[in-house]
Amino acid sequence: MDNMLKPIPIEDWHLLRDLLKRQWPKYIKYYYWLNNAIRWMTTGSYRGLYQIYCPNGKYETGTFIGVLSLLMCRVVIFSFEETKELLQKSILDLPRVIHWSEVIFCAVHENLEEVLSESLKQMNILTEFSTVTICHYKTKEDCAQQLVEIPPEVYVENLDLKHVKEIHSVWPHRDKKNPELSFNFLYTLVQYNGGLGLFLKNNDRLVAWVLHSEWDGLSMLQTIDEHKKKGYGAAIVRAASKGLATEHNIDTALDVVEDNAAALKLFKSLGYQSLHKAVWVHTLGPKEKKSL
Repeated sequence: MDNMLKPIPIEDWHLLRDLLKRQWPKYIKYYYWLNNAIRWMTTGSYRGLYQIYCPNGKYETGTFIGVLSLLMCRVVIFSFEETKELLQKSILDLPRVIHWSEVIFCAVHENLEEVLSESLKQMNILTEFSTVTICHYKTKEDCAQQLVEIPPEVYVENLDLKHVKEIHSVWPHRDKKNPELSFNFLYTLVQYNGGLGLFLKNNDRLVAWVLHSEWDGLSMLQTIDEHKKKGYGAAIVRAASKGLATEHNIDTALDVVEDNAAALKLFKSLGYQSLHKAVWVHTLGPKEKKSL
């Protein structure tokens, strides 16, 4: 198992990505994560922050471990059902290729959760917390055709970097111990992928927003408390997903936290299909061995 993981050249990333079209849209999240990685790397904006590793440097099985070193180590793992064992061997080799101080395993498909859990146990890795989400999906054809109705008291506009401070201040998942990390993460998303906001016409105040995530989908949907139940969330989602379809020619995929009943109800009403559960696992590194 020595040196199982090897990086694959960026010229092969699109070949790996295209393998994930199998049983579309089952693996849409991971397809679009690779799609975003290719775009960021080839534009030069984030050259060097992404690395894609495959077993023995071969992409043909579809098994990969992707690493985005953006403020902290964000890891994406993927394998088809028939190659789970290969993925586990790859995870066990991961400490050789990354510095393991604080690592987040992002959107681990429910079919691979057991593989990750067993691997972390074998490596004696401490898990701080985990969050379960449900992946939702809507076709680009449906998104392009949907009617976008904006309430008369607000207007839609692209988000600007000046809005990140306000967005971060009310983001439920901001890092309370190291807020500069989560702030800089949101700043990067707005800077390179953008997002949409709803603003009051009478004072230009930002009241709702959604970001274009590093997964090439939508994320961080939020309406400030005093303006909830006015249809702002539905309006901004329709506008943003239509933009993804017409401007980027991509389907819309997004994650909703499992216990967020209001968001689950919203996306069901907007015609989104739930695909699978995923778990986000925040690890802190190897457990200290107790001295005898």
